[in-house]
Amino acid sequence: MCPRPKGFTLIETLVASAVVSLLLGAIYFSLIYGFRQLRQTVAYSDVQQQAQLAIRSLKDDLGETNFAKVDLAVDRVAMISPRGLRDQPNSELYTYTGAGLLQYRSWVGYYRTTGGELRRAQIDVNPDVVLPDPIVAPAPAAFAAVTGPLVKTVARDLSLFQVTPDASIQTLSIAVTVRKAVNSTRRTELSLTAQVRARH
Repeated sequence: MCPRPKGFTLIETLVASAVVSLLLGAIYFSLIYGFRQLRQTVAYSDVQQQAQLAIRSLKDDLGETNFAKVDLAVDRVAMISPRGLRDQPNSELYTYTGAGLLQYRSWVGYYRTTGGELRRAQIDVNPDVVLPDPIVAPAPAAFAAVTGPLVKTVARDLSLFQVTPDASIQTLSIAVTVRKAVNSTRRTELSLTAQVRARH
């Protein structure tokens, strides 16, 4: 009796190949699904962060201005601020006249670029003014022309940026929508609104 040859039969090889193919297919689709979920999670996190940055920065600046000196338009807002220019020492310290009146020291403008960036630019008010002294906001082109440390990108991927008067004359509404593509067919979007009251 001759010994049986060792090795795999054709059927055993086919079955093993089918099992390995199923396992590799399952791993492949699990990885694809995992990466897709990761992209969606990262996109949503980024959208949320950008929207919150925009709202927080706008609330900080609008909360310090006098609403009588806020210039509103689609995709932009300009306001007078008691803060000095960011590149100056003690820019965060407020200054007052001898009579104790708050002096306004700069113009702050926010505008949305065609690429969806929300930018913040500052222009010096020289000399400082005490409201209700007549003073007119710089033209939008003046804010767009600011360079260097006096302009910064606050948020990205904005598809909507709007500041509007609220029911109360002492309140403004801020609305931002941030939209980001997850892949060629899907995108994630978040809209945030906030109200800010005048401090001065």
